[in-house]
Amino acid sequence: MPEKTLLEALAEVPDPRAVTSMSQSWADAAGSLVTTAADLATFWRELERGSLLKPEQMAELHRAVPAPPFDGLWPGVRYGL
Repeated sequence: MPEKTLLEALAEVPDPRAVTSMSQSWADAAGSLVTTAADLATFWRELERGSLLKPEQMAELHRAVPAPPFDGLWPGVRYGL
């Protein structure tokens, strides 16, 4: 059986706002998250409250690391949250 076309698949989506034509895959680790602003705010709030990760994981998440490729543009810049 052939795969559905995009239009056929979209016709079955109960909330058409749940899809997007944009892809962030060009940015590598940016992912391709499709969400609403409210859901993203809820996720980020719970993440920062510590309800999603262990304290050690949160510390690692917030640990900034050197970003040498950008030193010429912005000396001392670091990757991290």
